Amino acid sequence: MKFLTLLLLGCLALRAGEDETGIPLPERLQREAVEYAQSQTKGSAGQYVVRATKPPVLPKLKGTDIQFEPSHLSKRQPTGAFFAVFKVRADGRLVGSARVELEGRWTGRLLKTAEPLSRKTVPTDAQLEEFPFEGNPPP
Repeated sequence: MKFLTLLLLGCLALRAGEDETGIPLPERLQREAVEYAQSQTKGSAGQYVVRATKPPVLPKLKGTDIQFEPSHLSKRQPTGAFFAVFKVRADGRLVGSARVELEGRWTGRLLKTAEPLSRKTVPTDAQLEEFPFEGNPPP
């Protein structure tokens, strides 16, 4: 009987860190953070690629209904190293916040002049050329 009780408690402990879909909570938070950061780039020129760099540390959670509510990003443009902050709610109560470390890259086309220009010269369309760029665009 003791063995069955310990086995049941062990199974429950393994499931405590997962939600109803079987995805561990830190992984679910990382996915939501990447989706949130990419949703903040809608309407921008080019394409942003965002990835999580390390697993988030979650506060101690007691409850069955765990929800993550996005708060903010650390940067306006999600390029380079940045983070997203999420409010963590358990059964509707705020239990803390979590920070997810992210990294973003931008892919698009930039303009450069085909030839050197003197200072304060406004280039014409004939003097400009597009070139592909990936990384952190210049300001």
